Amino acid sequence: MDFEEFKNNIKNVAVGKHLPDALYLHKSALDNVPDSLKAFIVDAISNLNLSTEPWTVLKLYKKEFTISLLNYPEFYNEGFPSLKSSCFIDLQDLGFAQK
Repeated sequence: MDFEEFKNNIKNVAVGKHLPDALYLHKSALDNVPDSLKAFIVDAISNLNLSTEPWTVLKLYKKEFTISLLNYPEFYNEGFPSLKSSCFIDLQDLGFAQK
């Protein structure tokens, strides 16, 4: 998948929180994205050996060919949960950075 296809797929996602620069999806909503986008994201996570990385929210950037895996352990228990960790994935180079 290239960046143009990635952006077009994001436009077709009817769930999540759409902001001007990104789409935020809870992990449980991943099944509601176009199949090609879901497969691409899952493959990228797997190819980088991040399948066991804890995350609750997926951030898909609209102006960059990147995603972030965001870990909010208290997502269901707090109104404004704290971010515990994040993993930024460059989909062009298949590189990542963790915080």
